[in-house]
Amino acid sequence: IGNYKEQACHAPFLTFRRLCRWTVYIIIDGKIYNEVSSFYDFEGEKKLLWEFDGKNAGSSSQIRICIMNDTYFGGDMCEEICLKYV
Repeated sequence: IGNYKEQACHAPFLTFRRLCRWTVYIIIDGKIYNEVSSFYDFEGEKKLLWEFDGKNAGSSSQIRICIMNDTYFGGDMCEEICLKYV
């Protein structure tokens, strides 16, 4: 996330430092998980932890992690992973 702080902003006359608000959430098997995290720009790393119940052994879940911002065009990211329960 920190790399996006250097992305150009479409505001040539901006005379102050713009704080970017980030929103992070996950989608589990097509349903938005009920915990949504929001925070403003930061220096360094931000660690988030989600805890949720797993399924029966042998099954799997599609997890989509989405990171959105309110400032930059094209700065949103989504990654999808598959969790297999053992």
